[in-house]
Amino acid sequence: MSFNLIKTIQEKLGYSQLQKIDPNTQEIKTDVASPSARLGQAAIPAVLIGFYKYIKTDEGLRIFNTGVSNGWFERIFDGTASAVISKIAAYSEFPQAEVDQRVHGIADEAVKMVKEQISNNKSANLLNVRDYMSSQRADILSHLPAALQTGEILNDDTIDDRTNKMHGPVSNFMHGIENIFSGPGNKNAEPDNAA
Repeated sequence: MSFNLIKTIQEKLGYSQLQKIDPNTQEIKTDVASPSARLGQAAIPAVLIGFYKYIKTDEGLRIFNTGVSNGWFERIFDGTASAVISKIAAYSEFPQAEVDQRVHGIADEAVKMVKEQISNNKSANLLNVRDYMSSQRADILSHLPAALQTGEILNDDTIDDRTNKMHGPVSNFMHGIENIFSGPGNKNAEPDNAA
């Protein structure tokens, strides 16, 4: 699986191109003035980082063995869905009802895309999904606005850490090492508890 999940979802669902977060200011480098652009900027990476956390659980891997095609947002953000919607609505200045609809669409599309990649790739297996989502983590976090406090919502301090938004030769190398050590076979990987 070698596709960029953020970019693919952004293009497929017709959102404006997402901006990387400046690690120093924790804000978007370029001004994203329109509420529509801010909605995509907040909703896509927030949903995807939740999906990343969810896929690390045994329950999360079971999504690929079910015929369910929608309603994934509540499963991914079990118990914290309304907090995520509230934060995205405040950041984007969109009504909560609209945000609710959009995050559901993003979650359903993300699951659908990853399921398609698994079924299209004969050598892929469920553990490859964890590896793939781990490889997408740094890109997701580099687009995730700190104002959403997603790490606090998901009970994972590493999500809001500035170092996840840094890029360059050394930072990219370190993110690569992080991906290697957070693989499913590593005993020191993050715990498999979803929030």
